[in-house]
Amino acid sequence: MVAIKFAVISGADGSLKTYEVSEAKNSYSPLGCSIGNNYEQDKKAEVFRSLAIGCTLNNASRIDFVDNDFKRVGEPTEAALKVLAEKMCGTPSSPNNAFDFSKNTSMNHKIIATLDFTSERKVMSTVVSGYKNAKDTLMKGAPDRVLAKCTQFISLGNNKGEMTSQIRDKLMAQVNSLAAEGLRCLAIAEIPNAGKLSHLTEANKVEILEDTRTYDNFEQGATLVGIVCIKDPVRPEVKPAIKDCHTAGIRVIMITGDSKETAMAIAKELNIIDSSMNPKECVFTGAE
Repeated sequence: MVAIKFAVISGADGSLKTYEVSEAKNSYSPLGCSIGNNYEQDKKAEVFRSLAIGCTLNNASRIDFVDNDFKRVGEPTEAALKVLAEKMCGTPSSPNNAFDFSKNTSMNHKIIATLDFTSERKVMSTVVSGYKNAKDTLMKGAPDRVLAKCTQFISLGNNKGEMTSQIRDKLMAQVNSLAAEGLRCLAIAEIPNAGKLSHLTEANKVEILEDTRTYDNFEQGATLVGIVCIKDPVRPEVKPAIKDCHTAGIRVIMITGDSKETAMAIAKELNIIDSSMNPKECVFTGAE
């Protein structure tokens, strides 16, 4: 699993500027990559550092260099975000300094509490100190869920704008276009001063955060930072297995916990859907 694109808002109208990341195929190595679309010229914008910190700090994974290879400890999606942060804002040149950005970020920020991801919430948040304010909340998750919690956005020019319903709809349309390429999209956001959790401390966090059903109340008033797009490589044995099923007269469907647009693109890649089929009869969300 690798992060192959990321995007930030380029202007007041909510248009996204997308950057494509070169990578070692199916690798968790940040070494030897390049980022296109004039990223080296743009990267001085503060929004990219915010995006990288959101990827690496609101994250429970790590990457170890073992037996001459980079290996993840934790969830593949989170590991991919760790790698992307290094590609964006680190200076990896060898295994010894490959994850220095992540290490330095962790040293300079204290994690106070984590609001865990659940399949119902589709969002994960981490309350930190030492970032922009006394406390801030870093958030990542399904774009529709995160955008619903955002009241502002930060653009490439480091300007903030209001997250109107029109801009929210425009952003979702752009995200859906990326998902239609077979990419899993995650939105990265932050809540300045931690919002309703500004009073959170080590002493009271267990009492305040013991009920996950209240987490949504603490994840409001967010500022959108950017979008990260991840590719789940298809295992080589899957496509022949689908073909065997079809040969045997077995109807194959896909049920997804991600966006339907992403699932449709992957289903076409695997020949679950062909030109004679109705996609609505082949790909379903979990709710459907």
